[in-house]
Amino acid sequence: MNNTQLKSNIDSVISDQVNDNTITPSILGDELKKIVDYSGERKRIVLSLDFDGSTVSSTEFVNDFSGETVTLTNPSNGIIRIAVSGNVLTTNKTFAITSGFPKSQAYIVSPIYDILPFYVDLKLTLHDGTSTGTPIFSNLYVELIVFD
Repeated sequence: MNNTQLKSNIDSVISDQVNDNTITPSILGDELKKIVDYSGERKRIVLSLDFDGSTVSSTEFVNDFSGETVTLTNPSNGIIRIAVSGNVLTTNKTFAITSGFPKSQAYIVSPIYDILPFYVDLKLTLHDGTSTGTPIFSNLYVELIVFD
């Protein structure tokens, strides 16, 4: 159910009722449960990443997966791996959004869409598609969105 369908359903079952006595606690409860279900359709992890040449670190702004931890590594040249405990990164339902690099750095960041339930890789390449190693960077915005 999307936002428009939810609003329409609320109007037809609650708002558009002519006689207030026709809105029962059961009907109201059912519509409120749909709102709860709708709001739970996506979860996010929002990070700001830093890499000093040997260690990847982050500031975590949002983690909708309570109890799950985020681990960052640099498994090979040009790859930053974001691992999340609990196998919560669902294949074909996880998307990664990045800010790219500041103008002074000639790198492109692109998620590798071979997302496994426990990690997503970000590939850092030069504008021509080559990789010369993992560049040092700071404040790289990354948002992982997982849809139910």
